[in-house]
Amino acid sequence: MSAKTGNELITAVEQFIGGRTTGTIGGVAIPDVVLDSLNRGLWKFSRRYDIATLQREATIAVVSTAYVYAVPVLDKDSNTIRIKNILSCTMLRSGETTGVTIQRLTHQKRTQLFPHVTTDNQSRPSYYTVFGTNLELYPYPDDAYTLRLFVNIWPNDLAASGTSHSLGEEWDDILVEFAVADVYAKMQQMEDAAYWQAVYRDSLKQLRASLIDSPDFIMDMRHVDDLGTIPTGDPQNDPFTHSWNS
Repeated sequence: MSAKTGNELITAVEQFIGGRTTGTIGGVAIPDVVLDSLNRGLWKFSRRYDIATLQREATIAVVSTAYVYAVPVLDKDSNTIRIKNILSCTMLRSGETTGVTIQRLTHQKRTQLFPHVTTDNQSRPSYYTVFGTNLELYPYPDDAYTLRLFVNIWPNDLAASGTSHSLGEEWDDILVEFAVADVYAKMQQMEDAAYWQAVYRDSLKQLRASLIDSPDFIMDMRHVDDLGTIPTGDPQNDPFTHSWNS
């Protein structure tokens, strides 16, 4: 079984809004209104959670003549991606199979600690900073390396005739229920909207409960309010972190 396609999700939503498949809402055809609501849900959930099916690996070829590199737009399988956040970075010298994990610093902290990145101090990079669309390394690389990035990416919009959505089949019902609530809100049927909002929130709680024993639960669901404070790795701004390497 796989995640539903755009058409399958649209059909599922239409069944819960009285079987409406034709006509308009606010001058927009109902299938297009439903698709918009499904995409609102897709982006809402991907903004709030780091979802396992949106994790990818990417690489950067590091050379000894540069410390600034463009953030990858392709994963290791050459699929186009837009990176949401970086989970970890590993620096591998040629011939190595494991490498060394390097730590992230905010750009402000990097410039405070290491304001001048020059070839006067070259070695295996220990830190990286993301600034704009670039990734900067410190110290200045002394050799050729491969930087492996494990990242979360943004999803692609659903299309009516497109492939399955990218969150995974466990999100099918939640996407449908969110979209039903959203469509009822667009129709100004607020009692129905409130009912379906409660339904999708209950489904979301059940999904969260089913992931509680997952090894990556804190990482994947770290934006959930009731998980408490997650250390940022910045001792200046996070009282739960006591060193840059924590």
